[in-house]
This record gives sequence, structure tokens and C-alpha cells, in this order.
Amino acid sequence: MQGLFELANIPYVGCGVTASAVGMDKVIQKAVFAQAGLNVVKHTWFFREEYQQNPSAVIAKLEKALSYPMVVKPANLGSSVGITLAKNRKLLEQAIEVAQAFDRKVIVEQALTDMIEINCSVLGWKTLETSVCEQPVKQDELLSYEDKYMRGGKSAKSSSNSSSTSNSNNSGNKGMASLDRLIPAPISPILTKQVQEIAKVAFRSIDGAGIARVDLMVTTTKGKITANSKIYVNEINTMPGSLSFYLWKPSGVSFTELTTKLIELAFERQRDKDTTMFSIDSSLLENLGSGVK
Repeated sequence: MQGLFELANIPYVGCGVTASAVGMDKVIQKAVFAQAGLNVVKHTWFFREEYQQNPSAVIAKLEKALSYPMVVKPANLGSSVGITLAKNRKLLEQAIEVAQAFDRKVIVEQALTDMIEINCSVLGWKTLETSVCEQPVKQDELLSYEDKYMRGGKSAKSSSNSSSTSNSNNSGNKGMASLDRLIPAPISPILTKQVQEIAKVAFRSIDGAGIARVDLMVTTTKGKITANSKIYVNEINTMPGSLSFYLWKPSGVSFTELTTKLIELAFERQRDKDTTMFSIDSSLLENLGSGVK
């Protein structure tokens, strides 16, 4: 879609072609994040045809590179579709069968068994700003599609002392906006700032524009964040569900302000594109027939 708009020279909201493609591929984005100096979980990947031709070799490769439990994912899919936690070889084989049904490329990650998930939205282009952080509330070991879309949804408000749940968003399927969550996340101001800065780096590393939600994982010790806790970037969502408004509203940004800013950024990027030269007049090709080297 972004490529069509580029060819038609029409301004559009959100990330460009490259950022959108990188944001879709979990393998490529991890490589980009690592190059930017961000922490990513240990992982490996393979193509579907590799597994179909020699499943034993792929399993051996995975077990050599990683230890159980592992998280198996289609490389190009969202909303937790096709993602499975594998605690042994039998479950790994089953997880691969699921993942390869959804994508030709499968990524397998080392599971973090003691961690919390923290998400943060980024808005802007040349100048970036971040939302408050959230902590999704999962019902199982992995945040599932059902957690995100099928449970009706509660927006949980947290404080440094306690957390209380309110049904302010309990209105059926609203995409990620219906997910049970703690907003703001019950983490320290220092950790919040660290997460927000890492989210900016992740956004910038893929050349993001408009809005995105960066999903991170913070390691814990017996469920507690400590001085040794480490922050990993899990993935970036370049056109997040509900435009991540559920994160911007508590950040003091109205829906009108958010959408207006996104439209303004679209025109800003178009003006910048209009100043860029994409071709050059040259007689080089015309001289090929005359023996020019």
C-alpha cells in the first residue's frame, strides 16, 4: 500500500515502504535492532522448505542454538497468530507445524521465563515523543490472540502503591484497545524513561514515521524487577491497533490531536520527498553504441 502511494506521489500517514517491510519481518527487524545496539533475545530461523526437506536437521539446529522452552513464530504475522511455546521436542515439532502454515519463514526464540512485557508508543518523524508505558495482562504463559481480541477488555489503571481495574473500555472487540492492561505500567520512573528511550531508538533504527508501538520485555527475578533486570526489544508494530490511542489518551493527547499530528507528519514527509532528487539527466546510455567505455 505504501509503495502504491509513493508511486502515485500521494502523502500518506505512517511508515514508508522500508520501515513497514522491516516492521513486518521479525527476523529482519531483530537484525536492525541489534545493529542499533538494542538487546534482542537469542534466536534463529529457517525457511519452510528446509524443514519439509530435512526436519531432523532443523530440529538439531534449533536444539544446538537454543534451549527449552522456545517460542516459535511465523516471521511475518501479528496479533500472536501462530505463536506457540515449546517446552520439549514434541511440542517444538507441533509448534513448527503451526507456524509454517502461516508463513514460509519461521523464527524460533529463546523464551524468557521470568519477565514482564512493557509496551510504549512512539509518535513523530524527525522529532519523536513517547507515550506512557503499559503492561499487558496475560492469562497464560504467552500473550495470545484471545488475550488481545476476544476477552472483552478491561483497562487497568495502576499506581506506585496499588493497581485497580476498571471496565472503562469494556465494549467488545476493539482490537488491542480491548486488551487487559495496566496503564501506566507499575514500573519506576527510571525504568519508564529507559523504556521510552529504547522505543525511540527502535523506531529510528527502522526509519519509522507517524506512529508505532514498540513491545519490550523486562527480565525479572522471581517476578520482581531488580538492578540486574535487562530490557529486550521484542518487536515494533508500525501501524498499531487503535493507533495506540489507549496509550496517548492517558498521556494527555486527545484523539483529534493524535490524528491531526499524524496527518501533519504525512504532509511534512511529502514536502521532504519533493525536495529529493530521484533521477539525473545523462547521455551515458546514448553513448553506449559509439564504443564509449
